[in-house]
Amino acid sequence: MNDPLPSPTSALSSRTLLALTEALENTFDASAWATLGLALDMPQLGDPEERLQESLRLRDDDYGYFVAQFLRHLQAERPSALHDIACLPRVSTWLHSNAPEAAQALGLGQQQAARSQKPVSAGDAVDQALKDAHNPLGTNGAVGGVDQVHTAIHGYLRDACSRAGLPVADDASVAQLFKSLRSGHPDLVRLDQHEPQVGNALTSLAEAVTALGGLRNVAPIPGQDQVSMQEEARLAVNLVRTLFDYLRARL
Repeated sequence: MNDPLPSPTSALSSRTLLALTEALENTFDASAWATLGLALDMPQLGDPEERLQESLRLRDDDYGYFVAQFLRHLQAERPSALHDIACLPRVSTWLHSNAPEAAQALGLGQQQAARSQKPVSAGDAVDQALKDAHNPLGTNGAVGGVDQVHTAIHGYLRDACSRAGLPVADDASVAQLFKSLRSGHPDLVRLDQHEPQVGNALTSLAEAVTALGGLRNVAPIPGQDQVSMQEEARLAVNLVRTLFDYLRARL
């Protein structure tokens, strides 16, 4: 029987907190801190005038100290957030590679083993990405949530093209992949012959998903209302959900 996962509110050892500190030092940039600040309602994390961002920008020796202070604050005030941070893809990967004991203490080892027991289909990956987008942190905040769902729908469309025997370019976008399916997948070709307006609408939807995928490269702008970014991210996620639900029912 597997050991139970540690409670998100369990106190973490100093060694585990140190490993998590090092993980953030090695994987977080200014944008990641700003996104995390939005998710935790701590906008000071993204303020370029605050010492954490300043020390990161200047590569000061005390950067690790400020990261550790932040994590100690969460340990005291919002311990469950530590587990959510550890689950962020880049952080989790770093912990598994460099501090496996800390990953285990944070409950990541059992989760990874459970995931590895069953192959994940392209459709399941989209499902999981859409579910993760509802997490307060998403997978890495609002921008990270867009990145995750965009990557997932891109992989789903590429897999659908492959299963249909349709050649696609390595750098094909979501819109280009959908156009290949529309013109070459038997189910969508038949639909297009009878209801071309539906195909036109789906093409526009795929193009909108591609366009909003550009949010992945947008860093929060200090001083601006960040709610708008969250709403734009939600729009991108909902467009992916609409496109995916339709295609999953049709293909």
